[in-house]
Amino acid sequence: MCDQRVFFAVLSSFRKELPLVAPNSLLSKCPGNGSTKQAVLNLIRFASGGVSRAEIARQLGLSRAAITSIVNDLLDKGLIREGSAGPATGGRRPVLLEINFERGKVVGIDIGATHLTTVLADFSAQVLYEIDNPFDVSQGPKPGLAKVDA
Repeated sequence: MCDQRVFFAVLSSFRKELPLVAPNSLLSKCPGNGSTKQAVLNLIRFASGGVSRAEIARQLGLSRAAITSIVNDLLDKGLIREGSAGPATGGRRPVLLEINFERGKVVGIDIGATHLTTVLADFSAQVLYEIDNPFDVSQGPKPGLAKVDA
């Protein structure tokens, strides 16, 4: 069974996009290939307005059965949720999948030569809180870690 903890990611650049990366050790506890599951999770996360199972299968070149297994596991873990129905394309309207932004938080840390910035974001990459601190990287890691910890 997958761990139910909040994901933490150290991010090098959070102002453009917040890459949501589940630790490989966490995904390896889930059925299926961890990198494939991560690809599905990221595709759902970056899809504006949601994405259907069929579209995920098409974009990743996987069978619908493989996608169903991965999606069901992500639904069971609460990482994604089913949203509204998508546009009809001649058959039944597809159910769109979206990231469950309420599932957890992501912490991002950007350490530069003269600054240390920490952000807190939800799973949809919406920044909830941001702190900028002046920082001199030549002082070494201890002062920087103290600012992150504060």
